[in-house]
Amino acid sequence: MKKLITFLIIGITILGLFIWSQKEVKAPVLEVPIDNMEVHFVNMGRNDAFLIRTNDKVIAIDGGSYRDGDIFVNYLKDLGITHINVLIGSHIHFNHIQSHAKILRNFTVDRLYYPHELELCKEEEMCDYRDIRYIMDEVNYQNKTINIMRLNDILEIGEMIIEVIGPTEFGTFVDHRWPQNFNSLNFILTFGNTRFFFTGDGMQEANIMEQFSDQDLKVDVFQHPHHGEEILSREFIEMISPRYVVETNSNSQLLSENIITGNLFQNIGATHLYFNTSENIIFISDGENIQMKRKTLQEFIAR
Repeated sequence: MKKLITFLIIGITILGLFIWSQKEVKAPVLEVPIDNMEVHFVNMGRNDAFLIRTNDKVIAIDGGSYRDGDIFVNYLKDLGITHINVLIGSHIHFNHIQSHAKILRNFTVDRLYYPHELELCKEEEMCDYRDIRYIMDEVNYQNKTINIMRLNDILEIGEMIIEVIGPTEFGTFVDHRWPQNFNSLNFILTFGNTRFFFTGDGMQEANIMEQFSDQDLKVDVFQHPHHGEEILSREFIEMISPRYVVETNSNSQLLSENIITGNLFQNIGATHLYFNTSENIIFISDGENIQMKRKTLQEFIAR
């Protein structure tokens, strides 16, 4: 009898160890201090991917191509993120939104936002449907609702406020070589008294300056459109007057392609940041002050 009991104890112990070993080991959830917001410019080469989060809200913008989407997905998972409140596609180009299909498969997502161009894509000459096929297939499979962001729309996500300032009009292949870039969403995210300007791959600069004042456009951090390659005017740069300018490109590429605009930002004292290393560019705002860090994800997690 004693031997039987002993065998039963051993058997139960082995079974318990086996079951425990099969459990998925989840990444720890790295919480953001309650009064802070993090803005991550994730280094994916020329694929744009941005993560914005507070202690209880998460916004993801773009995310790269379908092929490279796992990079962004794994970045979010390694931070312990399982849920996304708002997912935004800046414009209808494959290296910005194709990854949304993988994001939808790996995270629960409350709301999806795209420019009006997405609705018009199949009807008019505004985009190449191959750019959106992965995301549309997944949206249809999950029966998700797509929300359209339009000029002057305001989104409130917890303590964060997004105001859409462009595009003011839509172009087609008849008018533009890359209408997707011309039709990019431009919006300013405000957290407390700190402001971040996201631009996608293009800006209708003259229209924006006509409709908005210096006070409306002044920001702390500016994402230079088209990975740093778009030429911007001195007047516009002085209106937005950012402290930091982020180019999702390399320093050498920028210097060869857009040195004029780079010099204009330098003239107003803005700090230029590039993806010229393997590090990510991370801003931490407490609503009044902004800290900038260049870190790999592993270094950031080990903070």
